[in-house]
Amino acid sequence: MDARPERAAAPSQEPGAGSRDAGRGEGEMAGRDAVAAVVAAVLIFVVGACAEPRAGRPASPGPAEIAVGGADCLADEVLAALPVTASTGAGSERPAPAAGAVPRGFEPVQVVECRAPEMVLVGPTASTTATPVPPVTVVEVVLTGDLGPLLAALSRTSDPVPTDLACPPMVEFQPQIYLVDAQGRAVRPRWPVDACGFLHDGATAALAGLSEVSSRELVAEPR
Repeated sequence: MDARPERAAAPSQEPGAGSRDAGRGEGEMAGRDAVAAVVAAVLIFVVGACAEPRAGRPASPGPAEIAVGGADCLADEVLAALPVTASTGAGSERPAPAAGAVPRGFEPVQVVECRAPEMVLVGPTASTTATPVPPVTVVEVVLTGDLGPLLAALSRTSDPVPTDLACPPMVEFQPQIYLVDAQGRAVRPRWPVDACGFLHDGATAALAGLSEVSSRELVAEPR
């Protein structure tokens, strides 16, 4: 009798083993997807944090409004910016032209500076009569000379403001000026400032380098 080789019996498979293996594979894939999602989220956060600016960039000012009627040192915004009008409420109820960058094509030939007069200290009196509020006097000064350094100072950009900046508790009164062209039109330039809102170093030196050709006193009656 021929001896026939016996076939090895196929190992018996436990019921449900295939489904468990498939489930395990799906679980591993889901776990890998979850890890990948977390890693992607962390990378996006880190990249975003690095790309986020640490300082606020001031917006560039728009062009200043051109006042056809010329400089006006008694305009409300000018009076409010002078150190003598804070407590008097003086004002002419007429708006100043909007301040901004020197308009393209505008060629100034002189500067009108609006100044507060020199302060005179008056001693206390024994009178109990209410003293009327005196009118506010503004000195209008016309300046000429080389306007190049002043225009260069006005064309600078304001400094960015860091989020953790600590500024000194002080107030600065910026010069109130108009640039006037040969036709008598005037614009109010906006001074560029540092991170604390103060004028850049040397900004007023360009103004001090001009020559005074005339001045007159203007009176703003209190409201």
